[in-house]
Amino acid sequence: MLTARRAVGGLGIALGVGLVATTLGLSLFQRTGEAERVLDRFQPAVSPKGLPQFQSDYRTTIDGATELKEKAFPRFARDLGLTQPQFDALVRRDFAAVAAGIDDVPRIETFVDPLLARVDALPGDKFKPLFDLPVPWLPTTSMPWLMLASGLGLIGLGALTWRRPGTRMLWALAATGLALGVVPLALSLPSRTEAAARILPTLRAGLSDEFATNGDFAVRVTDALVQQVRAELLPELGRRLHLTPAQVGAVIARDYPAVARLNANWGGIISRARRNVADIRESEPDFAFADGISYEPLPWGIVGGGFLLALAAAASLAPAARRRASAALATAA
Repeated sequence: MLTARRAVGGLGIALGVGLVATTLGLSLFQRTGEAERVLDRFQPAVSPKGLPQFQSDYRTTIDGATELKEKAFPRFARDLGLTQPQFDALVRRDFAAVAAGIDDVPRIETFVDPLLARVDALPGDKFKPLFDLPVPWLPTTSMPWLMLASGLGLIGLGALTWRRPGTRMLWALAATGLALGVVPLALSLPSRTEAAARILPTLRAGLSDEFATNGDFAVRVTDALVQQVRAELLPELGRRLHLTPAQVGAVIARDYPAVARLNANWGGIISRARRNVADIRESEPDFAFADGISYEPLPWGIVGGGFLLALAAAASLAPAARRRASAALATAA
């Protein structure tokens, strides 16, 4: 019986060593720390207010540039007595940033639209599962500390049980194992981890060097487009058509609402876009390292190990419990 009880203590030590080795061997302190930094940077952008703001900024930019090309330019050409090819040639010659920005709209759509489609395909809470690990009221960085503390506790209890394989130590190991099995399930930790893992492909697409490079390009060309429309194109059209700046502004506001909306909101749009691209650049190495392992097996390993320890301890306690029951029956008889 002592051998069986010591074996349970040895199992507790082995499970504890496994938890400690996993925590340190997988660099979970560093990985969760870098994941926490990425989450902190992007929490405003992926919040229930931030995502609609990004989508609104994007649509305002694309719609404004599209309306400028498809509706405003033909009108300007007619007003100037030019054919459309003549007007387009004028824009390319005298307003190169405007021409380049309009030409590059399709390229911008080819890398932003797929990412937005991925985001739209996520469940209703979108990125919230990432912020709820391990539970909503603890930071991501608490995970390795909890694993390390559990592992050290198991090593200590297992060593004490090995040295003094008494009933109390076995009950302590059984209770600890049961807690390791039940608590993660009660907190839905496996399902939380799996929900977070389903978001990772979207993050990989958005937090990549390719997306950051394309984002830099989009910020540069769209800002150059809007600034040249404001500072050069519209004033020159007003001069040629004998319109004051106020009259040109009134025409834009009345006939081209998407262009007017882009012009009015550009300061906030470009500021948020630059911040997003800078955050992506800063987060690339952090995310790459945090994303270097698969996290889904971790809670199941803890749960399985906990239940195994609880069952082994219970099996070791069973003979003594049967003997006490028999003795009680004999005494009663």
